Amino acid sequence: MEKRKIEPNDLYEFPLPYDVTCSPDGKYAAYLFAFLNKEKDCCESELRVLCLETGEEKVLTATRDVGAYKWISSTEIMFSSRRSNQAPGSTDFYILSLEGGEAKKVLSIPRVCTVPEQLKEKEWLILFKAPTDPSEKTADRAEEGKDYWTFTDKPFIRDGEPLGQRRRMQAAIYLEETKEIRRISEKYFEVRGCTTTEDRQKILYFGRNYEDSEPMFDTLVEYDVAEGRNKTLIEGGKLQISLAKYVGEKVILLQASQLKSSATENHDLYLYHRDTGELELMAKPDGMFTTMLDVDSVKTGGQGVKVSGDCLIGQV
Repeated sequence: MEKRKIEPNDLYEFPLPYDVTCSPDGKYAAYLFAFLNKEKDCCESELRVLCLETGEEKVLTATRDVGAYKWISSTEIMFSSRRSNQAPGSTDFYILSLEGGEAKKVLSIPRVCTVPEQLKEKEWLILFKAPTDPSEKTADRAEEGKDYWTFTDKPFIRDGEPLGQRRRMQAAIYLEETKEIRRISEKYFEVRGCTTTEDRQKILYFGRNYEDSEPMFDTLVEYDVAEGRNKTLIEGGKLQISLAKYVGEKVILLQASQLKSSATENHDLYLYHRDTGELELMAKPDGMFTTMLDVDSVKTGGQGVKVSGDCLIGQV
């Protein structure tokens, strides 16, 4: 084969598989496969699955409009799809079976949100980014005749996002029958991580609660679904948290740092005992779980850390 130089248009031919997760029974690996669309100046994704026993790969979606997905059983996947009949500002979700058949629309949520976690029948846990004061509408790009903006947040912008203006990632419960969205995180709380117990009766989330300038430390909160109330487990100002996972019924595993030597130091592993509130240092590893090269030439996503029994499995 004759060698040639790389041309700018070759970038549109690069394969971009990302967001890889295994089915609960470990027989399949699903992932998103991205394509760069030169005409539309965007990135489009389709959902694929690989049988780990035979090596057979199958494209599951006929269109390249998949936003995110998750396994809901060993043979079923729920995914979001941006289709022509979707209402502005909403997210439609479909379920697809590996055993065949068309994707079935099961849910439409009036927010641009993550793939929901079902807490009980007709009730879903969602995360979505939204202004804390929806009545204040601020453009996120240059406007004709306007020379400046007044910013309300620091940082006022993040890569790939519009101007902050007190936009926060919020945790909420969506009530399917009434279409009500019941926020569980506080108004100015920026949720940076969220998980549930196995029975989905407790929701654990962490993040930063601020109005103007974002702090460096996180607050750890547990929400009781039955009682409908929050309980702060670790106050802000103590730990910078990058990971929080339930381990059984009485322990929470944390990857966190007290930032004693540097604002960017590696995070240690802690055990938080739910019955006593004791925080126990478990290990000081050389690297952090889920750390990866952060550049614009990769697509990210997937499950970087998993708790299995009393073991932590993760990428470093």
